[in-house]
Amino acid sequence: GWAVEAEQENLFKKSAADYFLLGAGENSLTDLVEARKKGDNVSEVQGIIYRKDDGVFKNLPKKLEKDSFEMFPERAGSYYFKRKKISRMTVSKGCVFKCEFCAIHRQNKFMCRSLDSVEKEMQYLAENGSEIINFEDDNLFFDKVWNKGFIELLSKFNKKYGITYTAMNGITAANLAPIVEEVIDAGFIEFNLSNPLQSISII
Repeated sequence: GWAVEAEQENLFKKSAADYFLLGAGENSLTDLVEARKKGDNVSEVQGIIYRKDDGVFKNLPKKLEKDSFEMFPERAGSYYFKRKKISRMTVSKGCVFKCEFCAIHRQNKFMCRSLDSVEKEMQYLAENGSEIINFEDDNLFFDKVWNKGFIELLSKFNKKYGITYTAMNGITAANLAPIVEEVIDAGFIEFNLSNPLQSISII
């Protein structure tokens, strides 16, 4: 999270954690688990902060691999928002801006998932009874070219399954304003703009 990226070793020394993950946690976590299972030395795992011999050490993070970002997890358990089953998705990652209050840009360059992988995850969620999808991106709707296909998918699943959408994180007025009517028509019911407004409910 942002606190780890911002404070790194300073925060780790104050914590009771065995490890912190830096940068692309999707890659570092699996590498760390595999190393522990095999009994290997974790000092070879990129993107972690760890303790050894009463000292604190940091391995520089690895870049996010496109293939690992295309995968999505199976869901267990149910969460509800406005009495409807809600699931979370991430369709893009990273941010090109360098806002002082945010640590996202420290390691992650902006990238979008393929629309094919996004559609597969949405289909999976629809078949598992999700009624709302909340997008937890760092900079949603930043890629104007990619947005076109994404909005078509939103509309498709809204019409076919009645799925609606929220974005409670990582969305700016600059990204949203040019397409706001399109995404509302496609099924969005709530946005939480980073600046200057707070949460906006459509219905």
